[in-house]
Amino acid sequence: MSKDVLFVCSGNTCRSPMAMAIFNTLSKEKKALSAGISVAYPSTAAENAKVAVKKYGASLDEHMSKQITPDDLKEYALIITMTNSHKEFLRTYLDDDKIITLAEFAGENGDVSDPYGGNLALYEDTAQMIYEYIKKGLENTNDCTLAKSEDAQKLAEMEKKYFSDAWSEKIIADEVAKERVIVIKDKENIVGYCIFMIAADEGEILRIAVDNKQRKKGYGKKLLSFAIDEMKKHNAISVFLEVRAANRAARALYHSIGFEEIGKRTNYYTNPKEDAIIYKLEIKER
Repeated sequence: MSKDVLFVCSGNTCRSPMAMAIFNTLSKEKKALSAGISVAYPSTAAENAKVAVKKYGASLDEHMSKQITPDDLKEYALIITMTNSHKEFLRTYLDDDKIITLAEFAGENGDVSDPYGGNLALYEDTAQMIYEYIKKGLENTNDCTLAKSEDAQKLAEMEKKYFSDAWSEKIIADEVAKERVIVIKDKENIVGYCIFMIAADEGEILRIAVDNKQRKKGYGKKLLSFAIDEMKKHNAISVFLEVRAANRAARALYHSIGFEEIGKRTNYYTNPKEDAIIYKLEIKER
């Protein structure tokens, strides 16, 4: 089972431990740990970091630095880095949109600079920035829901934008009525959707799309996980999907969830012509 959230910085004695401590104070459901990209040996949190997080009711008294591992990249549901360079470095090992920056978690852009070696005031400024990013990110956390009839028009517009063989609004409305369409929203705006079906004990992902401007925020994984859970509720024991062979980002996402490649359909797609890779996930024990 996936772990929740892992905060990552370079040495894991300042920024990511502060983020971990503050996140665990603010979050009611998910829990976080922290790790470093270049931890030479285990160390306690910086003293100024310990003081800075106390303002938010958090503690780093028991923290000990930890080196990030390849297993961490696979096991954590969400990996949040302090800078874009940290994110890009980790994505050389796992190209997955579950790896995002703290600013992106809050729906913004930018880096959290390293206060290491600075005075307490600098640590307090960093802690405040981290607190504000986490608070905003938790408030903006988007949850998946089954689509409603009034969503069909917007979904049809997204279909035309992202699929050359776009489904009509009527077809989508029919699927919505059958409770086979999942949406994820930012406030009232749909930022992604997934359409699935179930036949006997097998499920299939028919459509999954996320708005181009909202990608690399973990929405695809949320949609897919919600769809799998919905199919499991209806007694599905396995799930199938197809994807263009060249769509590396999507294939990395499917692998991260546990899908396995089981076949290929030559020249299955048109515009452009391309092979389809077939994936299967066994969900009996999920």
